[in-house]
Amino acid sequence: MTNAPEDKIQYPENSILGVFDSTERVTSAVSALTAGGFLESEIEVICGLEAGEKLRATTGRSGLMNVAMRVVSKLGMPDQETEIKDRYADALTSGRFVLAVRIASDDRKGSATQILKANGARFVHFLGKFVIESMTPRQGEISAEGR
Repeated sequence: MTNAPEDKIQYPENSILGVFDSTERVTSAVSALTAGGFLESEIEVICGLEAGEKLRATTGRSGLMNVAMRVVSKLGMPDQETEIKDRYADALTSGRFVLAVRIASDDRKGSATQILKANGARFVHFLGKFVIESMTPRQGEISAEGR
């Protein structure tokens, strides 16, 4: 598991992300993913206060997209991507785990989503280049306060 990534945090394009409440659940999900044909190199687990603070401090984007997101934030305009990123940061700073799975196809997106949900993931999203898709119903999501 990764405790605070040393390198720059980047937007996890073409990935399924989910929040886990315990080491046991996230470990079980990783085992199920690898048993289901996902490579260890496609899976990343992030945890820790420092990782949450790093995530909150960046847009994860580069170039013009980074500038645009920072301008939108400064103007106080609603931004789904920043809201979701901040909820994952909240999960990290409150002691939860974020698991990310790189996805190469729609079939693998469905498979990864099912595995994460079956192992107790909440707040599951697919993050594409220009789209964010919620993979869980609202009642399964954690609140911004981490409840």
